[in-house]
This record gives sequence, C-alpha cells and structure tokens, in this order.
Amino acid sequence: MLRKLGGEELALNISLGKMSAQWKAAVEGWLDSESQYRLRIEQAKEAKQGSKFAEEEYEKYREAEKEAKENYESGVAKHDAVGLLACSAHSKIFKRL
Repeated sequence: MLRKLGGEELALNISLGKMSAQWKAAVEGWLDSESQYRLRIEQAKEAKQGSKFAEEEYEKYREAEKEAKENYESGVAKHDAVGLLACSAHSKIFKRL
C-alpha cells in the first residue's frame, strides 16, 4: 500500500510540475500581451499629440504665409502709388521746360 501511495504521490508531483510550467507559460504570455497592449496605447497617445502639434504648426505657417502675402501686396500697391505720383510730378516738370 505504501508503494502504491508513493507511486501516486510521484504521479501527482509530476502532474503538478507540468501544470506549474503551463501556468507559468500562460502568465508570461499574458504579461507579454499586456505589455504590448500598454505600449500600443502609449504610442497611439504620442501619435495623437504629434498630429495635433503638426496641425498647429501648419496653421501657424499658413497664417504667416497669408500675412506675408498681404504685406507684400500692400507694399507693392504703395510702391506703385508712389511711383505714379512721382511720374506725374516728373511729367509736370518736363512740360514746364
């Protein structure tokens, strides 16, 4: 009877060892998956923040370009107006001569 109990105990120890190894492998797999999941969540957050930053910078660029174009056109218009006045003043002077 002792032999039989010893054999059963050995069989239980072997089964328990296999179950422990399987459980350990399952936990490691779950931890790896959880780690990957959390990493992807953080990457998504960073991508969203980067996208928002890029949009804001592009909007600043667009506004600066629009303002520069308006300033350029305003300067050209002023230059043309001054040029026309100067031409008309020169014309009057030359007519007197």
